[in-house]
Amino acid sequence: MGIVELGQFSFARSSITGVSVPVGVRKISYGAFYHCDSLARVSLPGSVDLVEPKAFSYTPWLENFLGGMAVEGNESSDENYLISGGVLVAYRGTESQAVIPDGVRVIAAEAFRDHGELENVVIPDSVTVIGEGAFEGCGNLTALALGSQVQQVKDRAFDGCGLQQVMLPESVQEVGIRAFGNAEISFDGEAF
Repeated sequence: MGIVELGQFSFARSSITGVSVPVGVRKISYGAFYHCDSLARVSLPGSVDLVEPKAFSYTPWLENFLGGMAVEGNESSDENYLISGGVLVAYRGTESQAVIPDGVRVIAAEAFRDHGELENVVIPDSVTVIGEGAFEGCGNLTALALGSQVQQVKDRAFDGCGLQQVMLPESVQEVGIRAFGNAEISFDGEAF
């Protein structure tokens, strides 16, 4: 069957310089590559459908991207997004609106966290998973267009945002703890 999950802290603080995650891996767990101080190249396969918090924190790959540099393995044509294997890992934009590129399947945990400048986010139909705390702390975020294929919205994905009302598409199968903070939720489909 092969490897389907990279466990918590599985490579944390190791001296690896690059990684090509094998096809078949579906989950990159909490802190999997945390503080890999030499990790400058990452390639994710299209099989990944969950990236948990701190998976790439304190790696040159992520830190250099957030610092404005180009990084190896970024498949995005928009310099504000770090995308690999259809996973949006991080965002470094400063605009009030973020239009997530079509083709992104997964928004990784904490990808947009604390981007206080965001007021409006457009999520394309290609997105199926919105990770834990993905937009947490985006206090000015008051407008959200969810794509029609979103299936999972993880814990605290939009907690601490200014959203008042959210309409969930019929495709939604899972909504995590405080996924939308205090927003009023409507569901466009059959009851859960």
